[in-house]
This record gives sequence, C-alpha cells and structure tokens, in this order.
Amino acid sequence: DGVSESSYQTGVTEEQKGEVRRRLLLGIVGTAVLGALALVPTEMLDPTTPSQPAFAYLVPVLEGLQEYPAIEDEITYAEWTKVQARVKGILGDRLELKANLLRVAKLEPEPTRAEKLRDLARQAADYLSQVDYDAYFDTLIPPSGKQEKEFTEFSLSALKESKKNLEAFLLLADQEQVEAARNQVSARSAFFAAPEPRAQEAVGDGEAVGEPAAMAEDQVAAEDQVAALDVQG
Repeated sequence: DGVSESSYQTGVTEEQKGEVRRRLLLGIVGTAVLGALALVPTEMLDPTTPSQPAFAYLVPVLEGLQEYPAIEDEITYAEWTKVQARVKGILGDRLELKANLLRVAKLEPEPTRAEKLRDLARQAADYLSQVDYDAYFDTLIPPSGKQEKEFTEFSLSALKESKKNLEAFLLLADQEQVEAARNQVSARSAFFAAPEPRAQEAVGDGEAVGEPAAMAEDQVAAEDQVAALDVQG
C-alpha cells in the first residue's frame, strides 16, 4: 500500500519522510535568513519613517549638547550622581539622543552620507554612555585617590569623544535643518529666560505709584524749607 520495505521497517511512510524533509529545509532556510538579518544594523530593520522634518529631531540633540559643559564641571568636581542623572536624561526619554540622531540620518537621501551619519550617531551615544564609569568598572569598593583620578580622566575623555562625534554629525547634516533647529533652541531659551508678564506689570505699577509719592515728599520738604526761611525773616 505504498509503503516501502525500509519505511515499513522504521514505521515511517514516504509521505511522512517528505514532510520531515520539507521541515528540515524550512529550518535551514530560516536559520540562514536570521543569520543574514543579524548582520544588518538594527536601525536599518526599523520600518518606521520619521514623521517630522529633521530640524524637529535636531532640537533635542542641540539641547543635549548644551549640557556637555555642565557634565564636564560635574565630572571635575566628582559629582557623580549628577553626572549619571544628566547622562541618563540625554540618552533616555528626556532627549533620546541616539534615537533622534538616527531619525535625522534616516531622512538623509544620500546613502553614503546617511551611513556616515549613522556611524557618528552611534559613536556619539556610545561615548556618552561611557561617561558613567560605573557601567565599566567595579566600583563596589570605594576607589582610591589614584583610581578616582583615573575614573575622572576616563569620563572626561569619553565626554570629549562624544562631543567630537556629535559636532561632526551636525556639520555633516543638512545645514538648513541644523540652522532651523538652532533658531528654535534660541527662541525657547529666550522664552524661558523672559520674566513673567504679571511680574512686569507689578513692577510697572510700582513705578507709577512710586513717582507721585516721591514728588509729594519733595514738595513737603520744599514747603518746610520755605517756612523755615519765613521764620528766620
């Protein structure tokens, strides 16, 4: 009944053997596909397309870059808790440095330039993550003075490299988009630096009320002086 001697002996039909071969073939092909995908950068597999122009993603990048001098000061004075919090904010949900850099790179139409932007984005983010030396050294035991100095130098060096790659990214990106982002950052800074309107009104009202009062005091003083002269006369 369609069962060969060998299949009879093993209890496996030709149809079952064919199914096994198909499954083995699918398994081999699937493994090969997964292996090929593993060689592709993760950001290249992301099917999403940025929904905003590049300058919108460059704004948080520039805001993050503005914090680098503060990070340098905090490293110098060994304020490591502040360093860790600031780095986490730049790389994490607050500014999403790497994600926004990669979105800008994805909007670059020229493939070679886009790949270079992706490389600079990875370097900038990776070096910034190394500023937190706790991620790379066993610091459960309080470091000695010499180790503390080495950690400081390591973090400052990582910050410097991150800044260098970030600035190179901004030079390579579309300059019109970079300039638009700079203008928006400047506008935000000016907005938050400006005093509140209510405070301005209060100051203005105070000046308006204060001027007549001062004039009245001057008039009283002048009248007193005249009265004194009359008495002397």
